[in-house]
Amino acid sequence: MQNLWIDLSLAIRNLRRQPRRSAMAVAAVTFGIVALILAGGFIEWIFFDMRESTIHAHVGHLQVVRPRYYDLGRSDPFHFLLPASGRALDAVASARGVQTVAPRLFFSGLASHGETTVSFVGEGIDAGKEAELSRSLRWRREGSACRRGTRAKSWR
Repeated sequence: MQNLWIDLSLAIRNLRRQPRRSAMAVAAVTFGIVALILAGGFIEWIFFDMRESTIHAHVGHLQVVRPRYYDLGRSDPFHFLLPASGRALDAVASARGVQTVAPRLFFSGLASHGETTVSFVGEGIDAGKEAELSRSLRWRREGSACRRGTRAKSWR
């Protein structure tokens, strides 16, 4: 116990003898702590925003598909359509915490005209329900928001 008091008195004496060095050490430790706190907050924000962006970027929290959809669904999407209503869909829609159930259909193919062939990827959505789910449909530069009953207009 006596060694502790001797060490403590020597430490206090050194702090008083070298005030600039002591202040620089305290400043360095303070800077390090602040940097760690800011970096931790930034990393936490990145994870939070990545999760929210994934949820609101046409994916949602949960995707309900028929068995083997991920193996064969891209080649024959109409074979894996879910019914528009039914017990399974009602069970998902009425589950605690569910805000929106939005159907979606992905399809792709090739379009040819003469010697020219182009590939395409399409996505069918319910415009009214998708507007509730997706953030990207809320922020637009021109045009109008998707609403139930609207139809896509020709690009040309």
